[in-house]
Amino acid sequence: MSTRVLVVDDHPLVRKALAEECRWLGCAVATAANGAEALDLLDTFDPDIIVLDLRMPVMDGREFAFHYRRRTHCQAVLVLLSAEDNVERIGQDMGADVCVSKQHPNAFRETMALLLESPQQRECRQDGFKPPAAGSEERSERGSRSG
Repeated sequence: MSTRVLVVDDHPLVRKALAEECRWLGCAVATAANGAEALDLLDTFDPDIIVLDLRMPVMDGREFAFHYRRRTHCQAVLVLLSAEDNVERIGQDMGADVCVSKQHPNAFRETMALLLESPQQRECRQDGFKPPAAGSEERSERGSRSG
């Protein structure tokens, strides 16, 4: 059974891109344009992961998280996705499990890959093996050129 992801973002192109990325990673995906739509979807779609924008009309990410966490059966990982500079603090305040900055292009893909990895992969990483950081070769090449 594939991981179920609910993508909540008011910008249609962002929502579509995030949903396509999740599908590419093998997830079953549902989408909503705001927190109110997302709460309504929870009656028919039980996500494992909720990718949530912070600023949206009708119901923003904070209010959605508040209502979501009050439901007793809701156990999904809340991934806050925001362009705000202080995304980590905001995420902590609203009870997000993971915070991802929209300012870092590959951060969402890397975060989702980590959330979706198998227990065996996670164990291997915890035992000391860490996959190379994205773009680490580029950084080392740039560093050697500059001096």
